[in-house]
Amino acid sequence: MGMTLTKNVRRFALLAGAWLSVASLPGAEVMVFAAASLTDSLRELATSYGKRTGVRIVLNLGASSTLARQIEEGAPADIFFSADEAKMDHLERQGLIVKGTRQSRLSNSLVLIVAAAHGAAIRSPTDLAEPAIKRIALSDPKAVPAGVYAREYLTKLGLWNVVSPKVVATENVRAALAAVEAGDADASIVYKTDAMISKKVRVAFEVPVAEGPKISYPVAVLKEARSPEAAGKFLEFLASEESAGVFVKYGFRVPGFHGMLPRRMRGREEAERRIGGSREVLAPGEPQVSLTRHGRCRRTLPWTEVDGYRHGIATQWKGGGWIEPTRAAANGFKLAT
Repeated sequence: MGMTLTKNVRRFALLAGAWLSVASLPGAEVMVFAAASLTDSLRELATSYGKRTGVRIVLNLGASSTLARQIEEGAPADIFFSADEAKMDHLERQGLIVKGTRQSRLSNSLVLIVAAAHGAAIRSPTDLAEPAIKRIALSDPKAVPAGVYAREYLTKLGLWNVVSPKVVATENVRAALAAVEAGDADASIVYKTDAMISKKVRVAFEVPVAEGPKISYPVAVLKEARSPEAAGKFLEFLASEESAGVFVKYGFRVPGFHGMLPRRMRGREEAERRIGGSREVLAPGEPQVSLTRHGRCRRTLPWTEVDGYRHGIATQWKGGGWIEPTRAAANGFKLAT
């Protein structure tokens, strides 16, 4: 009993010390250079963190390749959050990141999208080679991570040489998404997280994680950070369970996160969060929900019980397949009450 109490007191003291340290930095500003695909999740986290600590988080969002070049040229930045390891590797070789702060925080997957209304008749990547498909918007496949990943996947399928003449390179993944939304391109390959935020596109094909490129988002404090202490504290926040819940809400995969919201974000009896415009209710200790579509839902299980790799929850419908809540909402499933 005495030892347990002592441990709890020590733990409380450590947590209190950490937050007091953050509280001593009100008015500090942290400049975060981050991949465009992180836009929505980081805006939510930056707002939450700023209200709690008084530290202003400023986001510079764009293609990871562009951001890395700006940092290399001396742009004022405290944290770099890249959509691939290669850009971070390059900065590390240049001695531009603080040793010991780098961590691979997130993962993502690719989807093939077309316009939601009157979109191209595409069911698989091989359809991109059809004459009817004239323009394919991709983030610059020579430099921007989303485009590099797409090119890698199409090359693996033996399609790149056929479809490359149709490719219209864009500045970043959000620009590729916008091209399909506006009807300026017949199709695009973007991150799943980007497709989720748009009502103007639909997913024609989802690249299986096991078959697609390994997508990794590393983050680190930069050596020339103007506010290194505040940057370090925000990096700790990005590594927290609370932040993991936000990233998962926007469709990212987070190693070690199993679908439950942080305890401090739950109500007394249940917690609610928004996913794909629908409500997911999570009772403490029960990271499962039921999804219904004409009464065809069979059961729900944590993803780790489905394939041992993904995190969050999955639902099996009558056809026997599995679907994630975010994708379910986008395909007309409603969360049961």
